[in-house]
Amino acid sequence: MSRLIFSLVALCLSTLAGPAYAQNYGQAIPVTDPDAYAASIALSISRERMAPIRQVFQQLLGSEVLDPTSETAVVTYERYLEGMTIDQFSELEDAALNNTIRRIYYLHSFNGRYLFTRFDFIRDSRGWNLTGISFGSSWQLVAAQSSPGWVVQ
Repeated sequence: MSRLIFSLVALCLSTLAGPAYAQNYGQAIPVTDPDAYAASIALSISRERMAPIRQVFQQLLGSEVLDPTSETAVVTYERYLEGMTIDQFSELEDAALNNTIRRIYYLHSFNGRYLFTRFDFIRDSRGWNLTGISFGSSWQLVAAQSSPGWVVQ
């Protein structure tokens, strides 16, 4: 009974927390290949749940200490996925705009609990950079609006 109550509380908290997003605050992460980078982090998420997302947030924010909103979201999802094992994960979409902006989406399923992740990349004169990452328990929480020029890879 107590496990059921904890599960319901965790589910409510994850819904209330909504999506979490860390974007570039001067700490973009240079990457050679956006697809390989996102796949590597997604594989790490399948094994370590929220730890890889926390690390990416820290890199993007340039601090080991997350801002209170991000910390609350990460901790909420750590609790939401605590003790869960991975059923499967897959890339849902890789969309590009003018070969300059890319968004890569992943879905992880942990015993019927879902984690959607969006990786945001921008290419500048130096190459590709991860400029943001977001996560949530539903597609609607992470899906970004697009314009007619977006092309699914």
